[in-house]
Amino acid sequence: MELIDERDSELIGGKQSLEEFCYTAAEWHDMFRTSSDEDIPEYLTMRVDCELGPGATQVCNLDNSYFTALTLKNAICDAVRDNSPDGSRPDVDLANADLPLFIHADMNKISIYRVLNKETMHKRGYRPPTDPQIPFHSAPLRESLAAGLLMDTKIFDFEGLQRDDGVANIVVDPMCGSGTLCIEAALIACQTAPGLLQLDLDDIESTLDADNLKHTYVCGRWPDSDLELLRETIREAVEKDRRPIGEGGRPPLFYVFGSDVEPDSVEAAKKSAKMAGVAKLCNFETISCSELELSPESAKNILNAGSAFNVPIPSSITFVSNPPWDMRIRDAKEAWQSLGQSLKKNAQTYENGGTAYLLSGNKEITQELRMKAARRVPVKAGGVDLRWLEYSIFPAKKNSNVDISTVS
Repeated sequence: MELIDERDSELIGGKQSLEEFCYTAAEWHDMFRTSSDEDIPEYLTMRVDCELGPGATQVCNLDNSYFTALTLKNAICDAVRDNSPDGSRPDVDLANADLPLFIHADMNKISIYRVLNKETMHKRGYRPPTDPQIPFHSAPLRESLAAGLLMDTKIFDFEGLQRDDGVANIVVDPMCGSGTLCIEAALIACQTAPGLLQLDLDDIESTLDADNLKHTYVCGRWPDSDLELLRETIREAVEKDRRPIGEGGRPPLFYVFGSDVEPDSVEAAKKSAKMAGVAKLCNFETISCSELELSPESAKNILNAGSAFNVPIPSSITFVSNPPWDMRIRDAKEAWQSLGQSLKKNAQTYENGGTAYLLSGNKEITQELRMKAARRVPVKAGGVDLRWLEYSIFPAKKNSNVDISTVS
């Protein structure tokens, strides 16, 4: 999204102030006009969406997102009509607007944006249709949230992004569900821009045709758009993409392993990984976390089984997971107890131990892990307060002769 204008929330005291802010936020007539001839009243279509964050009601008296969006729409129509030679105004198109707008308000700011892409970026395009009968992926983690959480970890060696040697790192989700965290980790490891998944890369020149760009990116329809800059940006993203793994390809930054006790969820994860073009990086198996055994040697074998590169033995292991934390889920406490045992059992066999990153919205059930978090990051998703928890797992002491099958 591109910011058009913003104002301190405390300056918005009600309907009149909101209307004034919306009316003067931009030169709306110039932004919506499609003809260079000012006497020709042709305008882009629009759609307005709104989100009211914490404090919007208390600070700026906004308690209805529909009313707030309607106020912006009416202000734009008034501004364009006031400058139109015949008093015409932009039309609303909810399905395929030329210029989608978004207004957001919270306790600090009220902001107006124009949306660059008709499809929101959290919809990558790789997720198969969900089955409401499958509980573990009927409500999967949003892709953009998963990517944001992963970027907060210490997984990614951005100083070594250009290296072309084999990697010695493995990322594991022992309760992967439909595989969102695994797939997003693999895409980041391949430096794949999220928007590339929505493009036809087999015929890149056709994709970069002006009409196709305008169809895919609404920003290409705007009077001030720069299609050549958009083409250049897409070409740069394609050049950085490491997904063509194999002969002539470049190795990713690490490989990914996911497991889950639900066969249908694992099958969905495999399908999604294939659609995302990262199936060669992601190894999924149907197995409970209590049965999961990933010693350094077995991890090396897994990495090399699907790799075109000779991957060395990993020196550490990283876990990322969104375990079931809702108390209404059957056996949730037992699942967290088993998870804690599995994390320690596997990480302690690595030379440098491991790190675990877990998402939870239930402090009580998180205690079943029997581990102390080194860091807690507040996260809000779907109106629920969550925590992204980081745990350090130290390797077993030398000469302790750790047996992965017996450690608990």
